[in-house]
Amino acid sequence: MDSQSGRFALNRTILIRTVSASAIVLLVACFSACSIEKPQAPSWDTELVLPLINHHYDMLELVDRMAEDALSYDSLGNISFSVEQDMDTVAVDAGLSIPDLSTAFSETIGVIEISSPAPVEDQIYLSDYLALGGDVPAMTLDVSQQWPAISDIESATIASGSMVITATNNFDLPVDTVTIAIIDDTFAAQIGAVTFEGGLAVGETKSKTIDLSGKTISNSFTYNAHLYTPGGTILTLAEKTLVVEAGFSSTITVSSAIAKVPAQERSYEQNVSFSEDNQITSANIKGGSLTLDITNGTNLSAEINVTIEEFTRDGDPLSFTVDLPPQQNSVITRDLAGYEFIPLPSESTPTMNVSMDISLPGSGSNTVEITSTDDFALDVQASGLEFSSVSGVIAPTVVEIEPATESIDIPNGFENFSLTGAVMTIEIHSAVNLPAELSVRIEGDAGQLLALVDEIN
Repeated sequence: MDSQSGRFALNRTILIRTVSASAIVLLVACFSACSIEKPQAPSWDTELVLPLINHHYDMLELVDRMAEDALSYDSLGNISFSVEQDMDTVAVDAGLSIPDLSTAFSETIGVIEISSPAPVEDQIYLSDYLALGGDVPAMTLDVSQQWPAISDIESATIASGSMVITATNNFDLPVDTVTIAIIDDTFAAQIGAVTFEGGLAVGETKSKTIDLSGKTISNSFTYNAHLYTPGGTILTLAEKTLVVEAGFSSTITVSSAIAKVPAQERSYEQNVSFSEDNQITSANIKGGSLTLDITNGTNLSAEINVTIEEFTRDGDPLSFTVDLPPQQNSVITRDLAGYEFIPLPSESTPTMNVSMDISLPGSGSNTVEITSTDDFALDVQASGLEFSSVSGVIAPTVVEIEPATESIDIPNGFENFSLTGAVMTIEIHSAVNLPAELSVRIEGDAGQLLALVDEIN
């Protein structure tokens, strides 16, 4: 190629063979004369290169002759080689996500209502202190007797409730002084004492209340009665009694007990807040799951309903109901795909509310041991949440795009050409309604490396 003109010269070669004329004459003489050999001149072969064609091909002409779509030139004669290829569409919807949401909380059952025991009564017989009827002198009676065992309870530490002591005078004699002290037989402690001011007239009934709050009681009681009568006249001692009854208030709550427990309800709730970077007002969930780990830590059966109103489907909130035997747990998982997520509005961080409603059917005819520290535990885990659409602000998210390899076809004859300059243009069209920072790493098969960083609106 002529380096001055930028043109190629193409030479063709022809081979010419020459023979000496004196050698031809000698050869003829040998055939016509005698056999005497005469001296011969030497001969040889050689190759000569003679230019038969001398034509210069312009590079632009060569480009036209090659008719390669990837080759072109401009008005200044600059030749360029270009390749345009469409890369695969990359879906970035997996990037519309938030970190896993989780909360774990437990709620103690607290003070609990127990069944009010049925009243028990005992009678003080006048005949135990007098031999005959007739004129009865003034006298003082000190009586210590035991009530029958109280049903429905074995022991309890009372949070609120009372014991009601009732006395009825059937002596047919007035009783001016009536004082009754109650002793717990199991714990050998006085529960309380009552005094009926003014005493009891013939046939009169009076009641007094003893506050049991903070007291620990069993089901076995003794009462000590101090009585004074001014005396009088009675015809017979038959059925002459003073009736002493122990009952309980209609409602008794305990912090601990071994007792019969009636049906009752409990409700608890817990708020779960998001990162401040995620200001989501609403979202449609493409994928993810919710897992609930529910534990009944009491000795009562429980029907537990968990509701998260911020997850809805067809207008209905996400809700779970599970029946748990005593001291058991259950794990429930729900696919959240297709749910709508609308967090509670908040000035600081979006929040969802987890409510747990518990129905306790009670122990029936059995006594159970229960304490206020018995609890119900709930572990909530919302994981892998991906959204098909989001309204609001979500935290920056990194989306990893799988590497793509593209081969470039080089026109024939240009395999060993060197480029004096090159420009790569990458057009990226974002259909996501979020700004993005793009980081691209381009590697050639000969070790070349190009890193690009740019923003996409």
